[in-house]
Amino acid sequence: MNSTLRLMLTLAMLALMSGCGTPSYTSSLRTNFDAETPLELKCIRYLDRRAGDFREKAEELYREGWRIAYISEYTSSKKAKFALLGCFERPRAR
Repeated sequence: MNSTLRLMLTLAMLALMSGCGTPSYTSSLRTNFDAETPLELKCIRYLDRRAGDFREKAEELYREGWRIAYISEYTSSKKAKFALLGCFERPRAR
């Protein structure tokens, strides 16, 4: 086996063992109100994503009049924890 092939096989095995996964980034943006409506914005960021924690906070904000405007999530097939960002908006009190 020549040295170039040996080096390539070593690098390939190191990459597989290091836990490199295919990253994925998903985001969604909504419009809940007319363009002229003055809005306030609140964002929540979870680094250790637990869907139940985010859902509870989102339901609490929804009861207070906030509506989800933006949500994004970064995932990877080799990671157990993910980053999640959710932004909520509501009409500004005058």
